Amino acid sequence: MVSAIILAAGMSKRMRLGNKLMLEKNNIPIIIHTIKNVFKSNVSEIIVVLGNESKIMNKILKTLDVKIIYNNMYKTGISSSIKKGLDNIDANCKGVLICLGDMPMIKTSTYNKIIDAFYNNQKKNIIPFFNNKR
Repeated sequence: MVSAIILAAGMSKRMRLGNKLMLEKNNIPIIIHTIKNVFKSNVSEIIVVLGNESKIMNKILKTLDVKIIYNNMYKTGISSSIKKGLDNIDANCKGVLICLGDMPMIKTSTYNKIIDAFYNNQKKNIIPFFNNKR
């Protein structure tokens, strides 16, 4: 069983247009595209870690079949969100896919390749590469 933790707690400091996860692509918030791509993959559960603007984000996500976790320490950095997600995964989980909420262009097939690589190499961390870059 592989769980997915989608990190959506950040403050989008460099984004002048506001919270990038709420920006729309084809009239749908970017975070929804990301979650749907992960949802169609071979993960057993999806945990979305919220922090900044969590009330608005919760309204956007309320109809999705995901576990929503709140990280009150989101201002301390991404590692606090990863820890919060890890604290809430299913006890039967064998691996975790860490996903960024602002990556709507990552295909479900890419997530599945990472999951397959994990099952074939369970004693190693899986780090995806694109054009020979991490």
